[in-house]
Amino acid sequence: MTRLYQLLAVGHAVLALPESGHSSDYDDLVQSSLLAQLVANKKIEDAKVESWYDAYIAVLDDFWVRSLKSREDFSVAQAGTGSALEWATTVLANNAGNDPALGGLMAYAARITDGVSAVQTLPEAPGEALMQTPRPALQVVRLLTIAAQSPTSISSLYLEFKTRQTLAANPWSQRFASAEVEGPVCVRYARATLSQTLYALSRQAVARKLGDRLAQNVAPLAEAIELGV
Repeated sequence: MTRLYQLLAVGHAVLALPESGHSSDYDDLVQSSLLAQLVANKKIEDAKVESWYDAYIAVLDDFWVRSLKSREDFSVAQAGTGSALEWATTVLANNAGNDPALGGLMAYAARITDGVSAVQTLPEAPGEALMQTPRPALQVVRLLTIAAQSPTSISSLYLEFKTRQTLAANPWSQRFASAEVEGPVCVRYARATLSQTLYALSRQAVARKLGDRLAQNVAPLAEAIELGV
């Protein structure tokens, strides 16, 4: 039997929620994910951390117990090209084995006209302004997908890279040559289960911290979508 999903944009992440049951069953996932993103955004903005993902996952680790986690850093092959979707799909196959819902979610995210992503422009090194031909600003692209198997079980993939290339509306499907990506591509994969005991102690506090930002940062993307499962 084909399973259908509802897709949401939550902050800069794309979430896939099974349509069985009530959408409110996934409030804990939506709210904890958004809070973790907002905390990580603030820490990056204030230059308190170097890794957005580490700041993000540190918040989630208070409530979600990771049963599997992996990280892969690689350089784009010399004279080669690739897209975020291709890089993520390869890493998913190498590290996760069978996770068709997450793979289908990434493929769908790549087809969205206006992609859900976070882009940060980095400050230039002191010598950059002295160059005769200034280069385009260096940007960090962050892409996050989360597929729920149930209200308390998820898998997620995060991808980050730096580029000076002009970005398309949806970086998921945009192709980049090796010369257009500065440094390694970083991909993080995780599976986690919600500790309802731990989250029950913080549920009201999380809701208070989010306040009206929940309505401002959560939007429907699609309903009744098949993701290959």
